Amino acid sequence: MRWIFLCLACLSLCPGLAFSQVNTGELRLKVTDPTGAGVAASVSIVSHGNQYDLSIATNTQGTADIHRLPYGIYLVTVQRQGFTVVSHTVQVESAIPSITRSSSRSLP
Repeated sequence: MRWIFLCLACLSLCPGLAFSQVNTGELRLKVTDPTGAGVAASVSIVSHGNQYDLSIATNTQGTADIHRLPYGIYLVTVQRQGFTVVSHTVQVESAIPSITRSSSRSLP
């Protein structure tokens, strides 16, 4: 009887463990010019696999953080007037943040 009570007590803790599992990650972006200085830019993050589409702007230091990003493969496109458009494929597969740097050249 004591063993059954112990098993039931352990099982009652399991639902909490299931809720603590995550299936989202974080993407940290840094957009720089050729000299390495951060620049504000428009960023598009798209995944056709999970129908995710987000357009954001980096701050004046060129950084942006995207939280609770569902696991998947994303196309990250960075645009800024006067610079070339840059695209990267990024895979988010864990809760550990993915860090993506993007540098663009100015147009001639």
